[in-house]
Amino acid sequence: SHDYPMSIQGLMKAATNVTSMEAPVDSFVTVMSVTDPMFMKYPIAMATETGCWNPTDAEAKALRTYMEKGGFLLLDDLVFSDGTPMHLELAIARVEQWMQRVLPEGKLVPVPASDPIFNDFFEIGPDEVPGAAGGTAHAQLYGIYQDNDPTKDLMVIVTYRGVLGHHWRWKSGVGSGLGEGDTPSGKAYRLGLNILVYGLSH
Repeated sequence: SHDYPMSIQGLMKAATNVTSMEAPVDSFVTVMSVTDPMFMKYPIAMATETGCWNPTDAEAKALRTYMEKGGFLLLDDLVFSDGTPMHLELAIARVEQWMQRVLPEGKLVPVPASDPIFNDFFEIGPDEVPGAAGGTAHAQLYGIYQDNDPTKDLMVIVTYRGVLGHHWRWKSGVGSGLGEGDTPSGKAYRLGLNILVYGLSH
């Protein structure tokens, strides 16, 4: 990913600044295959540019096992290409296709404003998810709930037309490192911290 490792370093800097989490900012970023046995030890996993990925049967099975055992998956910045509308929609279609192999009964649905992912830590609306084109394009969170029941926990969230990681790259930030309030960076950091808190507490 062109945002690695700066995006995760930026989010970890924000997490250590505004929560009680102790997270390494610069020295340690874990990257591994989903088939690595150690993968199951991590409560949260993030994958980027997954519109360009076609998981093997072994990888699909490992992801299914991970989420069924309580692992929480974030898919962000689905396309590595130029971010044109055509490529964004193609990436979404590809992710939906391989996700059906991972969770055959799962349904990717828009995450409603009432979901805790939007207010577990910061209040942020579903219409504030920063997307491509400098964060001005429309982006939306989709997710799969346990048993397809929105009253239960999310197993996976996907940023449709979103690029949260791109906006986490600027870890110098302003003040707390969250970026300025209504900028795409500020919104992305607040949503990212919500996702992090949600993944660790549900």
